[in-house]
Amino acid sequence: MIERTPTLRSALRLVDVPDGERTYVFGRRDDCDVVVENDEYVSPYHCAVWQTERGDVFVADLGSTNGTRLRMQSAVTLSVALGSPLPVHPGDALLIGRTRIPWTAR
Repeated sequence: MIERTPTLRSALRLVDVPDGERTYVFGRRDDCDVVVENDEYVSPYHCAVWQTERGDVFVADLGSTNGTRLRMQSAVTLSVALGSPLPVHPGDALLIGRTRIPWTAR
């Protein structure tokens, strides 16, 4: 069986990002905006994060093998479903693979 490696473009088609929004892709591949190294549980193109014109930030899973989770400031952890973005707030953390990425305000 031949396993087809997804491309960045095909991975982003899974997420309905509004036109004009800058999207940051997290994953293991060198062409990701944020490369997560030394974590075999992170997919080549794991998740995407973008900010709307209003300043709201969202995360969406890109069909990753091990899923994307959002640890909220309230200590609740939510799974991010494919095609169902969740809002990200300062104090939250993205959990991808075994990597925790704290989200802070600028």
